[in-house]
Amino acid sequence: AAGVAQAQTGQAAGSFLSVVGDVRLVDRDGRSRPAERTSEVRQGDRIVTGANGLAQLRMADGALMSVRPDSNVKLDEFAFSGRENDSSSRFFVSIIQGGFRTLTGLVGRNNREGYRVSTPTVTIGVRGTDYEVVHLPRQIAEARPGTYNRVYDGVVSMQNAAGGAALLINRDQTAFIAARGVAPVLVVPPGAVFGRGPTPLPPGPRSLEEKGGPREDKAGP
Repeated sequence: AAGVAQAQTGQAAGSFLSVVGDVRLVDRDGRSRPAERTSEVRQGDRIVTGANGLAQLRMADGALMSVRPDSNVKLDEFAFSGRENDSSSRFFVSIIQGGFRTLTGLVGRNNREGYRVSTPTVTIGVRGTDYEVVHLPRQIAEARPGTYNRVYDGVVSMQNAAGGAALLINRDQTAFIAARGVAPVLVVPPGAVFGRGPTPLPPGPRSLEEKGGPREDKAGP
């Protein structure tokens, strides 16, 4: 079911399972079009959501992704041959604004060096996990500008963009980095960012719904 995608613009890296509200795809040449259910995402594309937008996708390696409202997320590089132990697989994403929740697929589970999420302040790596990352370019309510990373399952590595020491974030923890040269710290998840609970993932063979739901929902922000 995962299919095959290489690091080439012409091949699909994933497709939309659900589109709600204002969601657009912007290709590497800057051409914008409305995203629709079953629309394909390719390397170099940006997913841009409005204030009422939510986009849910399945990537070719089986990863599930839900892009939050007010987000601008770019798929920098994607390569996946369909083999579980493919050392050349890649999943590189950059967040310009907003963010997404994801349940990682085969690339994140089997090739950690080939998985990276970047924001203007951090670089994030995973060990096979379920997490939500949000970058705020400006202050909203009590939430300071910077990058927040909330882990619902597994372990996430978070390092500032200047290459400082990394922080491992475990289940039910949230970390924050305010600027490129500042070390990541654990924080109480701000209600302005996570007050409505985890961004919903699309249902699927590896979704949390089949695991009985995340513990995080019970704890609350």
